[in-house]
Amino acid sequence: MRPFRACNIEQWADRLDARADMPTLLRRLVHATLRDSSRVDFPAWEGIERPGWDGVVVSPTGNSFVPEGISYWEIGASRNVKGKADGDFKKRTEDPIVAMPSNSTYVFVSPRKWTRKIAWCNEKKGLGQWKDIRVYDSGDLEQWLETAPAVAIWFGRVLGIRPLGVSDLERYWDSVSSLTNPALLPEVFVASRSEEESKVLEWMAEPPTVLAIECRSLSEVIDFVLAVLTRLDPKLRDCYLSRSVIVESRDAFDVLRDSACPLILLVRPSLALEADLVSSATRNGHHVLVAVTRITQTNVKAMPLPRAYRYELAKALELCGYSEVESERASRAAGGSLTILKRRLATVPTTNSPSWANATSASRISPFLWIGGWTSNCEADCQAVSRLTGCCQKDLESAANMLAECEEPLLIRGPDRYSLLSKEDAWMLLGRHVSESEFNQFESLSAEIVIDHGRRPWLWPAPLNGAFG
Repeated sequence: MRPFRACNIEQWADRLDARADMPTLLRRLVHATLRDSSRVDFPAWEGIERPGWDGVVVSPTGNSFVPEGISYWEIGASRNVKGKADGDFKKRTEDPIVAMPSNSTYVFVSPRKWTRKIAWCNEKKGLGQWKDIRVYDSGDLEQWLETAPAVAIWFGRVLGIRPLGVSDLERYWDSVSSLTNPALLPEVFVASRSEEESKVLEWMAEPPTVLAIECRSLSEVIDFVLAVLTRLDPKLRDCYLSRSVIVESRDAFDVLRDSACPLILLVRPSLALEADLVSSATRNGHHVLVAVTRITQTNVKAMPLPRAYRYELAKALELCGYSEVESERASRAAGGSLTILKRRLATVPTTNSPSWANATSASRISPFLWIGGWTSNCEADCQAVSRLTGCCQKDLESAANMLAECEEPLLIRGPDRYSLLSKEDAWMLLGRHVSESEFNQFESLSAEIVIDHGRRPWLWPAPLNGAFG
């Protein structure tokens, strides 16, 4: 999963953001490839201006790139690599601050190519001032990135090179949160899901297994997991992000499951994978997350992802900057569905609509918009709905179940009733397909309700709730 080479890293070194992003790259590489560490500290961006070492790592074992014990790191993106290395080495050796050179390893890292690095390293080792000295240049960074696929995918985006079949979590989250204005905070996606949030974090901390999450709208699963990670303490978040990848193709999954670096593979809901393929990934030391519906999960024990309660969702939207009125209106219209919420609050139009939201399906589905809901064990209600839809009661139940169990359902099914998941969303998607004849038909039928109940349901979908019983 390496879409770039050392030359790309060297070109990136000329960019203004390279100096600020280098500590992030090293921090994530350490987190991704080091199994045990008591300290990993690489301040990035504003933090690079603070005095002290550019990085500090403490590890009892180390690996081929991270020294055993305590190591102090200096980073330089200057074109004059030797000049920068000499200056940093002299400064830190004369004034090591908290470091004890004789018990510590000195590491210098440059995103440039340095052909004389081995000679420089041997020269400084000969002084006998540090326990050990290492130098990494662009070629070493390329090799290190080969061992950390999730970091390589993220860094590829930084370089402007996106590998096929995968997405890094930050890019995905940026696209989700910036879909609206104000942007949606993680609190929106974890509303009413605190117990599930804890279970996801427990799963990530335990030995590798498959976690199946059941949800009415499969796209909400990855949104939820990313929101959980985004809410973590920055150091712990970095640790998980450095090992997490959204997998979008079978070829990418095949490559990643063989990685020696333990990964958290979030399978895109649109990607179908056989059970033995997923199982092989966990045997190789990877966590795998899959999204399922009640229809697709078969014998898999899945964790249900509940709908958000209106009050908690409204409060989360207020945290984002929406007014109390806007938050209440949006949470009511969402019907507990975060997919519907995103669709209704999005500042740009979407071409991705539910399978039932098209002109072909509209004629047989639009009657449900007029009805709003009905009691399934009330024969009179079912007869009224059958008249509107033109279906016999058996076909009506089959159609209603299909609309309640599909991805992004139109209906929600209770123990003894069906109702629209979101009246506002349903009308927004299907309203333009409703014909005058359908309106007249419903108006005629609703006259019976008006006589018995004194209400005019055709002005807005209103559940029958046994109105004919």
